[in-house]
Amino acid sequence: MSFNTKDDKKGRTASIECMKPLLLLISAALLLVSFTSCQSGNEQKPRIAVVISTLNNPWFVVLGQTAVDRCEALGYEATLFDSQNNPSKEAEHFDNILASGYKAILFNPTDADGSAVNAKAAARQGIPVFCMDREINVPGACVTQILSDNYSGCITLGDTPSLLYVMNGNPNNPEQQSWAGRFVKTSLTPRTVLKYAMVNGQWKPSNLTDTAQICGIIERQLKGPNRKDIAVDSACITLDIRKQQWKGYYKGNGLYVLRHSTYYTGTLDYTITSTIKGFKPITGQITVENTWSQAPKSTDLSVGNQWWTDSYTPEDRWSKHAGANTQLKVREEIMRDWAQRWSWLK
Repeated sequence: MSFNTKDDKKGRTASIECMKPLLLLISAALLLVSFTSCQSGNEQKPRIAVVISTLNNPWFVVLGQTAVDRCEALGYEATLFDSQNNPSKEAEHFDNILASGYKAILFNPTDADGSAVNAKAAARQGIPVFCMDREINVPGACVTQILSDNYSGCITLGDTPSLLYVMNGNPNNPEQQSWAGRFVKTSLTPRTVLKYAMVNGQWKPSNLTDTAQICGIIERQLKGPNRKDIAVDSACITLDIRKQQWKGYYKGNGLYVLRHSTYYTGTLDYTITSTIKGFKPITGQITVENTWSQAPKSTDLSVGNQWWTDSYTPEDRWSKHAGANTQLKVREEIMRDWAQRWSWLK
């Protein structure tokens, strides 16, 4: 989907409202640089490197060009680097930047964990790195992380394809190509069930590995003592994962059930806590894979007769993303239409 961003930004539309706080933060970051980059009128302008994960995504094009424009407006010379979603390419850019006398780096990393190596290499040379719109998970790798609040500032997560489907789609035929993509009928939605049992006062996972599918339902079942003092279907446990909180419910007979979903991939840390006296916190990790198999699992949930999902066929995939190519093929058409609509507001 051409309006979507990758990793933690899927389904969010780049808008002017999203850019306002980001512009302010970029300006603040550049002001920090200015204190160490004062120059006389005869000296060369200090240079800022703007490293973007990919310019194959319109949102990151806006992000990168806005950063460059803001740098130049504040008196810097700015260079835009495209990492092409390739960590190796990103590392080459950093080697070039560190050898070329740049004063600071505005950084949109390709990988939340792996990109920390590049940021730390810059820090060792005294070059401050400011992350933009994607974070690095390693503390201290960057001077600061500049993240826009897309949840409150933009169209709600998942609404972009819905909006495009309304603008250019046939509700009577989801299998027909539209701006939102092309879909296939399904009778199941993916669900991974992870079970825990109380052993000697400690929660122990019954599964050998905690692995789940992106955007699928992740259901955690905790089997403990029967508690008659807790009302059935009352929210009594909480999952904290990737800065989100999900409530779980007591189902009776000692069974607690918690369901959530995520569009993040990789290994995610989580904690399950409760206000119930004697409930010991559960900490662990779950690996979320960017796979979307059509092969059903025994834990999948049956759905009704009016459910469609992304196409699984190889020609409709892009990278590991099922159905993404059905949106990429109409990207230019959508962007041109969107640009025309913005021109009407002038």
